[in-house]
This record gives sequence, C-alpha cells and structure tokens, in this order.
Amino acid sequence: MQKTDPALSSPLTMVQIVVKLVNGIIATSRPFYPPPLYHLPPSFTSTSTSAGSAPPSSSSPPFPRKQSSFPRRHLHHSQTLHLSNLKLLALKRKQRREREARIDRRSEMRLGGLRKETQRIHEQNQELEAEIMRIQQRTVELMREVRWEEMLGEMIAGEEARRD
Repeated sequence: MQKTDPALSSPLTMVQIVVKLVNGIIATSRPFYPPPLYHLPPSFTSTSTSAGSAPPSSSSPPFPRKQSSFPRRHLHHSQTLHLSNLKLLALKRKQRREREARIDRRSEMRLGGLRKETQRIHEQNQELEAEIMRIQQRTVELMREVRWEEMLGEMIAGEEARRD
C-alpha cells in the first residue's frame, strides 16, 4: 500500500494550495478588459497600459456600470471597427448581388441569342430534311422510270428477236 503524506491530506493545506494557485493565475493573467458594450472613460483610453500593469486608479471606478440594456451612443473602438467591418461586408454582399445580377442578365441575353440561333438551325434542318425527302421521292420515281424503260427495252428487244 502507498503511504500518503499527512501534510497533503489535511484540509487546511489543500485550501492553502488552491489559494496559491488562484493567486498565481490572477497575477499572471492579462488585465481585465470590459465587454464591448461598455463605454470606456477618457482617462482609461488616453493612457496606455501594458499587459502586466493595472489600469490607472481614479476616484471613479475605471469601468462604469451599465445603466440600461440599450447600447450607448459612444461605442468602444473595437465595436466601431466591428460596425465598419459589417458595413463593408454588407457593401461587398450588395456588390456581389449586383455583379451576379449583371452576369445573369448577360447569360439570359446569351441564352436568348442561343435560343434564336437554335430555332433558326432547327428550321434549316427541317427544310433540309424536306429537301432530302423530295430528292428521295424523285430518285424513286426516276428508278421506276428507268426500270420501266429497261423492261420496255427488254420487251422490245424480245419482240424484235421473235420477229427475226
């Protein structure tokens, strides 16, 4: 069996370890930044703070409490950037829709032209097929005439052969 150290198993020591860990995490973490909907006071935004130092102390708290659920008129600079990015994205979406509409109109015009061309080719094809049918019918008629002439020629030759 393993022996446990009585110093580690006592509740007071465990609490002390947890407190030291929490204090160490708090000491090494970056300073607290307010949520984006808070308005930062000018004293906070005018002075620069490094990642390890605390914000400047003043008589008023550095982060005023939010008075209402409605956003304030003055936005945090990150929100301003966010709004400008949203506007830019909306503009890009609008431009993309307009470009797609232009492409669709061009495609529709091309498609309309292709439909007309297809219709014209179809009509030409029908005319050519009708011409081919007329030629085939005329060929059949000529072949019949040739056969009749051959048959008549053979009959005449047969009659002449009988007479001789």
